[in-house]
Parts: sequence; C-alpha cells; structure tokens
Amino acid sequence: MRGPKPKSVEQRLAEGSRIRDRRPSPKPFTYQASEVPASLRGDYEARREWTRIAPELERLGLLTVVDVQQLAAYCAAASRWVRANKLARKTLLAVGVRGNPVPHPAVRIAESAAAQMAKLAVEFGFTPMSRERLHVAPPTLDEDELF
Repeated sequence: MRGPKPKSVEQRLAEGSRIRDRRPSPKPFTYQASEVPASLRGDYEARREWTRIAPELERLGLLTVVDVQQLAAYCAAASRWVRANKLARKTLLAVGVRGNPVPHPAVRIAESAAAQMAKLAVEFGFTPMSRERLHVAPPTLDEDELF
C-alpha cells in the first residue's frame, strides 16, 4: 500500500493551504469543424469521431492546443477499432499455416486499438470513473439556453 491518494490543488486550496497553483495552463483549443488535424483527413471514421468528441471537450474546457494530437491519436485508434471489428465480424477465423483455424488478424488489431482507446479515454475523462477525478469549472449557460 502506498498510502492515501494525493490531494488535488483544488482540494488543498479549499482546505486553506497556502500553496501556489503552479500548473501550466495551455491556450484553449477553439473548435472549428474544418480544423480536423491533417493526420485524420484521409480517414472517414477518425474524422467522424473527431467531429463527435472535439466540440464537447471544447465546451467543457478540456481541450487545449497541446491536447490536439492526443485526441487525434484517440480518433485514429477508434477508426482502427471500427474497421477491424467490421472485418472480424465477417470472418472470425482464418486458416493457419498448417491448415488449422486461427483467430483472424483483425481480432488482434481490434483488441489493440480498444486498449489504446481505453488508455486515452481515461486521460480525457471519457469514462464514468475518470470523470469523477476531473475538476472542471461548470460550463457557463447563456440565458437563451435556460428557456
């Protein structure tokens, strides 16, 4: 056992600690639908995932200019996962060198992509448990959104 989890800066400040908040604060990323990273432009599934997730992360204040490539890596892994799953559904087994059935290579690709997605999903707060650890100021609502 390593002891209790370390407290966040917000928790320590709320408790009256005299620490200085020295965390860097990168410039927020302003989402534009046309600003899909160049690495995703030739991949329909990756672009689709980007346009699904990036606006919400921006709205929550979780996407900064230094996070763009990590989100692009998540979207590329999501694309590999979708394509490998489509292929694996068609043929779950392949014929091995000696004629015996072996799992189709797409199954391993899908598993690898899912593992990469899971790691990056935690970093961005895409899972219920990882959202519990995030400390984000609530988004401001316009008066028009209230009625």
